Amino acid sequence: MMLYLFRHAKSHANTARLVTGTPADTLVDEGRRQAEAMQRWLDQVQLDADHFFTSTWRRAQETARLMFPRAEWRIDARLGETDAGSVAEWPLAQFVAQQPQFYRNNATPYPGGESHEALNRRVTNWLDELLAQQAADARIVVVAHSGPIACLIQHALGIGMERFPALLPAHASLTVIEYAHGGAHADANARKATLKGFSLTPAETAGPMLTPTRQ
Repeated sequence: MMLYLFRHAKSHANTARLVTGTPADTLVDEGRRQAEAMQRWLDQVQLDADHFFTSTWRRAQETARLMFPRAEWRIDARLGETDAGSVAEWPLAQFVAQQPQFYRNNATPYPGGESHEALNRRVTNWLDELLAQQAADARIVVVAHSGPIACLIQHALGIGMERFPALLPAHASLTVIEYAHGGAHADANARKATLKGFSLTPAETAGPMLTPTRQ
């Protein structure tokens, strides 16, 4: 099974550097341009899929429609970003200043929200269900968020959640994981995962990745 993971394009919460934002968060103009650039590249490489999934968050759904305007989407809440509860719309710097130890323990939930361990459980639950249901040659497109995609990458590479987030994809980027079908007596979790591509973007939007992040 081929799993094509797209992170949503840049949103208002990303621009404002909030903890996570909320499901109502939408794309900024730059984000729409990122998604449209990816759509043009996808047309060139003629990427298609058997099933298309996205989350309940608006920024993911907007990105999904821009990248694959003719697709029929299945909405799954398990693909949403970590629920940061009452601090979701706080500036990240403010939250870190008030809770400097928070990101050292991924079992700690956000106030009124969930932990990154809980995020990982729901995302891998979705993956296990998908692997059990889909054929070995299935092609699956997912438009989601950095947290869920990081969980799927770490699961594929055997990296524990104590190192979360070990790898974070860029906005409007493509990460590809291939799952080799197990033998007749192998369960879904026995499939071998191979990371075939990480955080791929069209040339026209790759420039920001070549320069240092603004402090």
